[in-house]
Amino acid sequence: SLSADLGKTVVYGSLLGGGTLYGFSKPMLMDAENLRDYITSQAIDCIKIVPSHWKALSGTEEVLLPSSMIIFGGEVLPTDIINRLHEHSNTIAIVNHYGPTETTIGKLLHQVSREEEYVQVPIGKPFSSTQAYIVTESLELCPLGLAGELVIGGLGVAKGYVNNQELTSKQFIPNPFGEGLLYRTGDKVRMRKDGEIVFLGRIDDQVKIRGYRVEPNEIATVILGHASVDQCIVLADEDSNGYKRLVSYLVPKTNYKEDDLKAFLQSRLPDYMIPGIYIELEEMPLTGNGKIDRKSLPSPKGYESTQAYEAPRNPLEEDLCEIWSSLFNVEKVGINDDFFALGGDSIIVIQFVSRAKRKGHHFKVQDLFDWKTIAGLSIALENQSKDKIEAEQGILEGTLLLTPIQKWFFEEENEQMSHFNMNLFFKINKKISEGHLKNAMKILIERHDTLRLRFEREGFHYVQTYSHSPGNFEIYDIAGEQEADLKAQISTIAENVQKNRTINGELTHFALIKTPAHEEYNRLFISLHHLGVDGVSLRIILDELEIILEALAQNVNVELGPKTSSYRAWAALLNTYANSEKAMVQKDYWANVKAKFVPFATDYDSKSQNRQTLRTFVVNTSEEVTALLLKSAHKAYNTEINDILLAALAKTISHWTGEPDVIIGLEGHGRELFSDEIDISNTTGWFTSKYPLLLQAGFESEGELIKSVKEQIRNVPDKGLGYGALKYLNTDTQTSSLLNGKSWDLVFNYLGQMDNIINKSNWFTGAEESTGEHIHPNYPVRDKLVVKGAIVNNTLGFSFDYSEKQYDEKTIETLAKNYIDNLAQLIGHAANKEDADFTPSDFNLQDKVTIDELDSLFENTDFESEGAIKF
Repeated sequence: SLSADLGKTVVYGSLLGGGTLYGFSKPMLMDAENLRDYITSQAIDCIKIVPSHWKALSGTEEVLLPSSMIIFGGEVLPTDIINRLHEHSNTIAIVNHYGPTETTIGKLLHQVSREEEYVQVPIGKPFSSTQAYIVTESLELCPLGLAGELVIGGLGVAKGYVNNQELTSKQFIPNPFGEGLLYRTGDKVRMRKDGEIVFLGRIDDQVKIRGYRVEPNEIATVILGHASVDQCIVLADEDSNGYKRLVSYLVPKTNYKEDDLKAFLQSRLPDYMIPGIYIELEEMPLTGNGKIDRKSLPSPKGYESTQAYEAPRNPLEEDLCEIWSSLFNVEKVGINDDFFALGGDSIIVIQFVSRAKRKGHHFKVQDLFDWKTIAGLSIALENQSKDKIEAEQGILEGTLLLTPIQKWFFEEENEQMSHFNMNLFFKINKKISEGHLKNAMKILIERHDTLRLRFEREGFHYVQTYSHSPGNFEIYDIAGEQEADLKAQISTIAENVQKNRTINGELTHFALIKTPAHEEYNRLFISLHHLGVDGVSLRIILDELEIILEALAQNVNVELGPKTSSYRAWAALLNTYANSEKAMVQKDYWANVKAKFVPFATDYDSKSQNRQTLRTFVVNTSEEVTALLLKSAHKAYNTEINDILLAALAKTISHWTGEPDVIIGLEGHGRELFSDEIDISNTTGWFTSKYPLLLQAGFESEGELIKSVKEQIRNVPDKGLGYGALKYLNTDTQTSSLLNGKSWDLVFNYLGQMDNIINKSNWFTGAEESTGEHIHPNYPVRDKLVVKGAIVNNTLGFSFDYSEKQYDEKTIETLAKNYIDNLAQLIGHAANKEDADFTPSDFNLQDKVTIDELDSLFENTDFESEGAIKF
C-alpha cells in the first residue's frame, strides 16, 4: 500500500530501477497457495515482506520463494525463516532491512550469510549517506557490545512532525557528533565486533516485573531459540492483584511441550524473566501491513498461570522472602529465585545471615553459595547440625590480640591516628525522642563490644582493651538558625565531632542535631573510629538501630537475639592460624608474589604526600551496564562480580604500564570463614583484609581474559587471609620479614551495593550535607592509587584517588575512562554470550587441570554417550 512506508521503497525502488512491479489484491495476499504459484510462474525475482506475513504464507512443506532475493523488514527476523529458505534454495539472497519512516525508511541493511550460525539476525550497517550511533540515556556513545538507543543521522532524516513541535523537539535533536539532526528511534540495539547492529527491542517496551527491568523482546528471542517454537511474542499484563506478569504468545511446532520449554528457559534466564502464562496459537494475527496485530491477541485472563514465581510455603520461607525483598529492594521474591541472579554478593550474604539469625534462623555464609535459593536454604536448615556455636555473651572486659589490619594501621604511627573514622549520617524522624536515641546508643554499645575499644601504647606495641565507656551522646540545637546557614552549621558540627577523639578515649560518638521547625527531619551523626568497625559493621549497626527504634517507639522489648562470636575470638583464631602449618606452607607463595612487584612510574617525582594532596576522579557506568553486571553477565563463565571488575582493571593497568603482570592490593571485607568454631555474621569490628593479587593480563580475547583472571583469583590460598596473618601475626621473625615492605602501588576495593544500606524506614533516610574529612588531612598517603567501586542509585561507579604531587589529572582521567570502556566491553561480551564455558575451579580441579586441558576435554568428549567423566 502507498499509505505505508513499505510501499514507498517498493514502488519507487522498482520503477526507478527499471524493473517490473507486481501488485496484488488483498484476497490474493491471503491466499498462500495461489500467491506462491503466481510468484513462481511469473519468475518474480525479488519480494519485500514482513517476517510474520512470510510465515503465514509459507506452508509446512512449501515456502514463498522468489528466484533471486527476499528482503525482510518491519519486524525482528527469526532465525528459523533463514534456515527454511536455505533448505529450499542454494542461491536465494536474504536481506534484513531496517529503517523508520522518519528517516525515509531504509537506513540499515544486513545480507544474511550461509556460513554464520545466527542467534539473532542483525539489522545491519548504515548505507547511503546514513550515520547510525548507539547512545546512552545521556546521549553519550555506548562502548562496543553494550546496549543503547539507536539514533540515525544523514540526508534522509526528516525535519520533524507537522504541527507537533513538542514531539519534534523530543525525537529530532541536534547532532552532537556531526552536522544536521539525529532521529531518536526509541529502539534498543547493540553493535557486534564486526560493526553489525543487532535489534534488542523497543526502549519503551521495557517493563518492571517484581521490581526488575525486563525487555520482553529479549525473552521472545530466547524462546525462539527452542526447537519446538515457530513464532513468539512476549507481552506484559497485570494479574488480578495488580502485579505485572509476562505472557508468551506462541505458535508451536508439532513436538511442543510446555514443560520442556520452561526447563529450557530456566537454564538461560533469571526466574523473574520467565513468562507466567503460555498461550498457544494456530497462527499470529496480522495487521493489513503484515505485522503482528497485538490488539487481536487473546486476553490472558482465564489462562492458568504457570509463573516461575513460587510463593513461600511456610513461616520460615516467608521470613526469608521478606529478608531478600528488603536486601534487593524488590517487591516480591519467590522461593526458587537465585540469590546471585538477583544481584547478591558476598557482603549481602553476610547481611542475610545476620538478619536471618535475628529471626531465629541460623545459616552459615557457605549455605548461600551451596544452595542459592530459599527453597534450597529450607532444606539446608532441616539438614543442619543442631550444634550451635558458643559465643561470649554480656558486656565483655579485658584485653584482646590485634588483628592484621589493626597492625597495618599502627605501622604508620603518627599524630593524626585518632582522626580515622567511619560515619553514618542521616535525617531522622522528629518523633524519635532524645531519650530513645540515648537508650538506642546504650543498647548498641553494650551489645557490640568493639564500640568500647581503647588503645594504649605499651613499649613498642599497642594493646587494645574492652572498656566500660558509655560513648559520647551530644545534642546540638540549631533550631533558631537561618535556613541559608543550615547546611554550613550541620557540616561544621559533623566536622568537629570527628576531630574531638583520641584512640585511648571514646571511639563512639552520637550527635543529634535539632533543626528548625520548617525542616521535616532532625539529623543524626554517628562517628566511629575505624579501629572498631568496618563497612559491614555499619550495615549491622544500621539494621539494629532500626529494630531498636521501632521497639522503643512501640514500648515493647528490644529483641536482637544472642550475640555472635566476639572480635576477641576472631583475633585469637587468626593468631593461631598465623602460626599453623596451613599458613606456613603459603610462605613461598607470598614471597614469590612480592618479588614480582614493580613500582608504578609517576608523572612527578614526589616521595612524601598527605591527604591534603589527594584528588579524586569519578567515573560511572550506566544503569544498563550495572544491571547486566548484577544479573546476566555471570552465566557465561560462572563468575562473580569481582572477577569481571578485576579482569578489566588488570587489562587497563597492563596497557598503562606495558607489563604483562599486574599486582593489585586487593581489599575486601575479610570475613572469610576458615573454621567452624566461629560465627561473625553479626559481629562488629575491623575485619578488612588486604593482600597482593598477582594477575596475568596478556590475553587477546575477552573470554580468555575473564576465565584466566577468574582462575587466578580462585588459586589464591585461603582467599588471601594468609598474607596478613604471616606478615603481622607470625611469631617467626624470619617468616614475617620475608613480607616486609611494599607489595603493591594500587589498592582496589569493591564495596558492593549501597542502595540497600538504608532501606525504606519509618525513622531515617540518607542526609545530603557534608560531614567533612573522615580521615585527618595530614594523614600520610600510603598507596599511589586507590580505586573504590560501589553501586549507588542502581549505577556502578568508581573513584580513583591519587596525589596531585605524583600524577597529572589527565593521566588519571585517561586511566579511569579506559577502565570503564574495558569493563563495559567485558560485561557486554559475557552478557551476550549464549553458551557457558567452564573452568577448572567449577569442579574443584584448579590444582589438577589447566583451562586449556579442560577446554580440550569438553571439545573431544561426547557427553551424551559418555554419561560421566572421571577426573
